[in-house]
Amino acid sequence: IAFMGAVYRIVMLTVVPLFGFVQAMQPVIGINFGAGQYGRVREAFLKFTSGSALLMTIIWLPLILFPDKVIALILPDAQLGPAYTFHFRVMMALLPILPIYFCGISFYQSMGEGKLASIVLLSRQALLFVPVVLILPLYMGISGIYFTAPIVDIFLILILSFLLANRLSRLNDMKPAAI
Repeated sequence: IAFMGAVYRIVMLTVVPLFGFVQAMQPVIGINFGAGQYGRVREAFLKFTSGSALLMTIIWLPLILFPDKVIALILPDAQLGPAYTFHFRVMMALLPILPIYFCGISFYQSMGEGKLASIVLLSRQALLFVPVVLILPLYMGISGIYFTAPIVDIFLILILSFLLANRLSRLNDMKPAAI
């Protein structure tokens, strides 16, 4: 339990810069969408998402390369074996692509499509996470708990990527407003 708590603290600390990108992106998308500057909306989304993915990758590398040292910052006296290092890496595996999820949700909110953003956001917890965390350990043991978040996130990122690609391509087809 202490290890899982430490891992979640590290994850939450790690994604704080991502939230900064998401908060900065929201008004840029909303203002440009409202002004009919659809090319700027697409460009801003892609720049914010790729920039935050780059930052998350830079943060992610030391976590993956030196997991024992990172865990020791939170649990200095813990003697953790290789299984814990593996589980830590599993939990951190998707950090570089999490910006797709967070920026995607913010993208839809910014364009006045809060209903879709809410459905995606709530489906992570209620529809996917809880059932998977209850079922996966039955087949994988304790490892199933650590694999739950990455499996759910991969599924949602794939769905959201499809939705975003569709929405961004429709933005290309929209005529920009005259300035």
